[in-house]
Amino acid sequence: MELRTDLDLDPAQVGAVRHTLMRYVIDQGVPADRDLLMLLASELVTNAIRYGEPPLELVVRTDDHHLRLEVHDCNEAPPIIQPPGEVAVGGHGLQLVNALADRWGWAPGISGGKLVWFELDLPTSATAQAR
Repeated sequence: MELRTDLDLDPAQVGAVRHTLMRYVIDQGVPADRDLLMLLASELVTNAIRYGEPPLELVVRTDDHHLRLEVHDCNEAPPIIQPPGEVAVGGHGLQLVNALADRWGWAPGISGGKLVWFELDLPTSATAQAR
């Protein structure tokens, strides 16, 4: 299963992404931790809006075992994790992604730019049915 949506450089997009993503996981019956998914998605989309270059695209792929969320943008600069202990009010979103996602990373885009992604492991069918 896959979800694709274009994003604008507008902070309101973060809320729209959460809404679209929640509808997707409910409609598709994806057994993801929804609070964690919304937090991590918000961080990647906010990063792309703040530091990326248009066009931006959100891609979500799921299978029986994983959910992968990618944010594509046209800025080739790699994402930077702020050092722990910095006093800045913002700029710590990737620390959250690093700490809470099962896997994350970034890669150069095929035709320039980059994609930043994270993956969440989904519970097995037996675990999902017990919820």
